[in-house]
Amino acid sequence: MKLNCAAGQAFALRLVRPALLGFRSNRFSHYSPWFRGVAQDPLLEEFCRRADQLPMSQARRTRTKFDVCCALTVFGIDLKDLTPEALLHYAVESRKHELAGDTTSFAGTLAWPILHDMGHFPASAPRSLRGAVTRGQVSVEEAVDRHQLHNGEMRDLLVEYIRRRSANLDYSTLRGLTNLLVRTFWKQIEKINPDQKDLKLTEETFTQWKEWLMVLPDGKPRLDVDGPLMAVRALYLDLQSWAAAEPERWAKWVAPCPIRDADLRWFQVRRRRLQERMANRTRDRQPLLPILSKYVNDRWHRLRTLLDAALTVEIGEVFRCRGRHLAARLDQGPAAQPPAGPRGEPRHRRTGPRLAGRGICLLAVGHRRDPAAGGPAG
Repeated sequence: MKLNCAAGQAFALRLVRPALLGFRSNRFSHYSPWFRGVAQDPLLEEFCRRADQLPMSQARRTRTKFDVCCALTVFGIDLKDLTPEALLHYAVESRKHELAGDTTSFAGTLAWPILHDMGHFPASAPRSLRGAVTRGQVSVEEAVDRHQLHNGEMRDLLVEYIRRRSANLDYSTLRGLTNLLVRTFWKQIEKINPDQKDLKLTEETFTQWKEWLMVLPDGKPRLDVDGPLMAVRALYLDLQSWAAAEPERWAKWVAPCPIRDADLRWFQVRRRRLQERMANRTRDRQPLLPILSKYVNDRWHRLRTLLDAALTVEIGEVFRCRGRHLAARLDQGPAAQPPAGPRGEPRHRRTGPRLAGRGICLLAVGHRRDPAAGGPAG
């Protein structure tokens, strides 16, 4: 305990600058007051004052202040030097290592809007952390470059071709076309024949690619082989037609199309089979829709009742809801939850639901149900 306290004081005094994982491997119950007492930073105090006014539980407000103090400690900076990029990096790394609860949660989600409202972040920064981590549409160059093609000339050709096609395509269709031409077609051609410099494929190279296309990476047969074949065929035919109007730009890339009519002979039949499978899945699942709808509605109303009841009592007070006696306590996060059983279920069966966003967890203090509630006693 004394060693843990000494480490925390050393971090707060900036005697040691820890890495994020090294810092979070310790548990400090009063790190934020330690850090603030040493920093004596008016800007940090203003942030903490605003955090204390959040309409959240005390646990959430404390976590908000801790996130900022942790980020400043790890980066070795003052609050005036904390940029949106730095806080975003802290949030992403915390999620990567499950330091914010799990791999779907970000640290600093409440700290970000406070800093934005203080004018600490530039006006061009998103209003929320979620807006910062959500990427918009990527450019054609970015979409192509993420596949890391080796042939620079072919990379430029595909970028120009896809950009020209983008005038008539929506973004989702354009992304699909990019994946088919870059990842599914040319990236595999480079793996089959690293010396391939243009679209004039030998019969052997094309045959190997078509054999690869028929099987998915997991060994299962590919059901949709026509999509890649049609996209590649359109690439060859478009270049041939465009070369007639702009030979100086496209003529050098004209090549015989390796996809023959025989490769697409059963296209309409396969398309009908695909539509039949989709219709069969719909017919199989449609009878289950009322059951799913009833379950979701019942669960929502049950949790809504629990939430309304829990918000009317103080922390630690016992109350009754739907025949059960429950007590509200501050949620300490996943680290304080009981260890999971062999199938992932909690060993401690008395732990009730967590009220997400409220920092409250319900603890069942007894399992005996009232006879009027219709449940078994025990």
